[in-house]
Amino acid sequence: MGGGWAGFGAAHALAKLGFSTTLLDASPNPGGLSTGFRTTLGRPVEAGIKGFWYTATTLELYSLFGLY
Repeated sequence: MGGGWAGFGAAHALAKLGFSTTLLDASPNPGGLSTGFRTTLGRPVEAGIKGFWYTATTLELYSLFGLY
């Protein structure tokens, strides 16, 4: 599954049920639509949505990845 937040969430839910999962992403840096890049001048650009709803699942993922 993809390496964005939906893929992370799905992989985590499946792992909690005992399934083995593999995250793959076309980009060298996972993140899906919440990723970013730098311009040729080195300026950071956010390529997608960075806001998330504060549901129990989202907070669990934040904690799991050390973000909350």
